[in-house]
Amino acid sequence: MDIILSWIQASWKGTQSRLLLEHFGEKMKYCEMWWILRWLQTTDNPIGSYLKNLTESWQLVKDEIISGLWWVFMETVADDEMILWDGMLRQIWQTIQITEKMRDKDRLFKVIHLEIPDEEVIKRIQSRLLCKQCQRSFSILQEPTLKVWWKCPNCWWELYIRPDDADINAVRNRIQNFYKGTTPSLEWLAQQWILIRIDWMQDENKIFNQILSLISK
Repeated sequence: MDIILSWIQASWKGTQSRLLLEHFGEKMKYCEMWWILRWLQTTDNPIGSYLKNLTESWQLVKDEIISGLWWVFMETVADDEMILWDGMLRQIWQTIQITEKMRDKDRLFKVIHLEIPDEEVIKRIQSRLLCKQCQRSFSILQEPTLKVWWKCPNCWWELYIRPDDADINAVRNRIQNFYKGTTPSLEWLAQQWILIRIDWMQDENKIFNQILSLISK
């Protein structure tokens, strides 16, 4: 069974992705759309420039682009392999189209939505540090020493705080925009009986075991 993780930014879903990949090993392939888009932005061509302009202005990438990239990735997956999709199904049209294609390919899947209070999201966003080189994100709530060294543990480049992460009003607007786009998708998925909601404020091992038990049903 494939797993699609639905999450708001700063949900710290990386731990669960890692645990799932370690648990299933070579049986599971991983696709994080955000990193695919980030990689494309580094290419010196019109596509890279277009995507970079969208993300820097916090505009959503068109559904047709996401669906196209999704389809390309699907062509690399064998029928007996599982897929962990990270950060998909943000808009209703995208959700319906990808869901129908998954069913056409006879792939069983569940969408797991990680629920977290708004105030906790704000706290985590405003504690986030980004690397200027590799673009990985870290949290001073999880790794307090990073605020002392301000160096990326991955590539040792400088870390920084995005201005719109520090702006409380900008953060609240982003949260509302997320709900505006994602809520219709979640409601539709619930009607299809493929949505699982999980309280993200629990112990990480408890969350992991809950995910495993739910997808095995």
